[in-house]
Amino acid sequence: MVKSFFWELPQKDEIKLNIDGAARGNPGKGGIGCIFGNCDGKVLGSLSKGLGPVTNYMAECEAIIHGVDYTALVGWLIAWIESDSTTAVESFKSENIPWVLEAT
Repeated sequence: MVKSFFWELPQKDEIKLNIDGAARGNPGKGGIGCIFGNCDGKVLGSLSKGLGPVTNYMAECEAIIHGVDYTALVGWLIAWIESDSTTAVESFKSENIPWVLEAT
């Protein structure tokens, strides 16, 4: 099945957080990236971070945590978080994140 998705702008005064995380080897050395965009399509900021040995799922979860932490630090209101990992997003929606990340 092939699906097409299009990037949508957030509402005025809201931020869209696009995240990705990956591990080379799964598990293996990983990394994360986050991009913060506004309603005009302007990139307001980005962050990236290398991780030690993780799975792809754990890297995706770390990306969500770091992205949300950064938006809170800056004082932005998040419209939504967009990820290619449905599993990671659903874990946060159901408040069932991996216990090793709860103290992060």
